[in-house]
Amino acid sequence: MTARNDRLWLATGNNAQFGGDLGRRLAVAALDPPAAGHHLRTDFRIKNLGEWMQTHRGEYLAALLTVARGWVNAGRPTENTRSDDYADWIGGVRGLMSWFDGSFGGSSAEIAVSSEDEEWHLFLVALFKVFGSTPFTTKDLVDKISTYGAGIWRQP
Repeated sequence: MTARNDRLWLATGNNAQFGGDLGRRLAVAALDPPAAGHHLRTDFRIKNLGEWMQTHRGEYLAALLTVARGWVNAGRPTENTRSDDYADWIGGVRGLMSWFDGSFGGSSAEIAVSSEDEEWHLFLVALFKVFGSTPFTTKDLVDKISTYGAGIWRQP
């Protein structure tokens, strides 16, 4: 099946962790409040953001489209920091943000390794210790585990 992917999902969280290959599909935005206790602030210039957005929707969209058009006219500068399937998308978004002096904060490195990735890394390092660069089959691995049990990972 082929379907159009025309959705953008947003999530917020503190110390969020991402599993599997989800980390490479994300653009992380770091929020840096100006002071501690930011949830207690009441001095916002826009008091009711939801209502303001309804009232000023056209102006806001015009401003966003102006920024996007300026970025296109500037040649769509990108920040290429990776080479996977999402490199063009994230490079473009990061390029757009830096073009008008914005940034995502955070970095790709912060989300590059999930807990699942760490487990795979340890497993693959252990496999290399056991087999080196010699090709092996699943049967070879099962035979080693059958012979050494959990000690396979400590074999020279």
